Amino acid sequence: MNAAITHTVRVTVRVHAGNFRKEADLSLPVTGSLGEMIEDIGYLVDAPQLSKPWRASTAGGRGLDMAQPLSDTRVKDGAVIILNPQEDTPAPVIRDSAEALVAAGRPAELHGLAAVWAGIGLVAVAALLAGVLPASAAVAIALALGTALVIYQPATRSLVPALVFAGALAGWWAVAPPGGALPPAWQAANQQLDGPALVVHSALSWVVPAALGDAAWALLAALSCGLAMVLVFHVTAVASPKCTAATLTLGGLGLVAAGGVAMPGEAPFVAAGAAVLLTVVCLIAAAPGVVTRAAGLSVPQLPTAGQDLSVSDGHQPDVDARARRAQELYGGVCLGAGLAALPALAALVLTGTGITPVYEGPFGAQLNGSGFAQALCLCVGGALIMHAVRHGQASAAWCLSLLAAASLLTACLIPVVASAPASDGDPHLAMFIVAGIAAAGALSTPLWAAKVPTAEPTTIVWWERAEALAIATCLPLAAHLIGLFALLRGLG
Repeated sequence: MNAAITHTVRVTVRVHAGNFRKEADLSLPVTGSLGEMIEDIGYLVDAPQLSKPWRASTAGGRGLDMAQPLSDTRVKDGAVIILNPQEDTPAPVIRDSAEALVAAGRPAELHGLAAVWAGIGLVAVAALLAGVLPASAAVAIALALGTALVIYQPATRSLVPALVFAGALAGWWAVAPPGGALPPAWQAANQQLDGPALVVHSALSWVVPAALGDAAWALLAALSCGLAMVLVFHVTAVASPKCTAATLTLGGLGLVAAGGVAMPGEAPFVAAGAAVLLTVVCLIAAAPGVVTRAAGLSVPQLPTAGQDLSVSDGHQPDVDARARRAQELYGGVCLGAGLAALPALAALVLTGTGITPVYEGPFGAQLNGSGFAQALCLCVGGALIMHAVRHGQASAAWCLSLLAAASLLTACLIPVVASAPASDGDPHLAMFIVAGIAAAGALSTPLWAAKVPTAEPTTIVWWERAEALAIATCLPLAAHLIGLFALLRGLG
């Protein structure tokens, strides 16, 4: 017969009840049960009063009988006893196949479906009116209906960016209607092209005016109408800060493109694209400071030696709202920069080819600088991708990443388009080698992308230096394509 040689057992009792977590090291009599000692244990750990009975178990989950003496529960010295309220285990639900499908289904979220149908209706109205009215008038009428709709129906406010774009398109088509007469040189080039150059050339045919003077007025009208739509939506509290920032960024970069067209030289088209890309890089670098000031965020001030300590007592009560506004503004700046950079990259694809003499005279892509254009695209892509991979905002990171990818793709297309039969360019073999290296780097991204978040601080420092070098390299490359050096030589 086995007899207990001690009258107590030393255990650790852990009491878990909801958010209540406490434990105590106790010496309990082996002849008593946990049910008899539960009130004293609860008093020692200050446990809450419960409406459900307590349940005891070991650390491994084996249940302990609250009515048995501890000597019969095989609890040894140093054991852990966990006390928690009893919980009813839900009974298993047996379903057939039809009931299982119903239970597995989730309610559909169709919040944006009304906006989609409204957008389709506006497009249909514009298409019907375009049969009897000019395209600009048809778009303007549909735009008026859409403006009233988003103001009085909050469910359709996701259409605001599309309406802003439609307003800019109506302004452009008011000066340069689609389907009108194209320049003879443009029509001749459109018949000689093939491959990627033909795709780009045909897409631009929708917005090519008949005369160079009309292009400037069309751009001015598009910017004016787009900004007017943003002003209307901003006054009526319909447009989000992101939409407003994106439109203002597009308008500013459009003015930069107009200034690039005005530069002297053989390729104003290329000069406009280079000017826009250079401005995009500078804008992305300066955007954090600009948006924080626009949102009204102020940096906490620390008193200097001898200064009154009250200068650090200032506190912005709505700092969280201002921070969210700053994030939306920055996302809008990145979105607008990405949208403006796409046509700029399309213009640089045609550098040195001479296949886009839009108008009679020095306007097109006759500049023999395809190597400079490729280098500029690679530097822009390298600077942006290094900035995007470390960004904390998803929308901005996606915009910058896609813009960097578009820059790399442009760098690969430049030698291909320059070697087309209709092109006047003669790309060097080194351009194809550089394009191949860039394409191989993009293709191998899944192999090393997972190691980027865990890079060492010294590696990140070298990345930052490479980013700074890429930004600095963009300046002379863009200045050459813009024609700034040629302008300075002409002044001398």
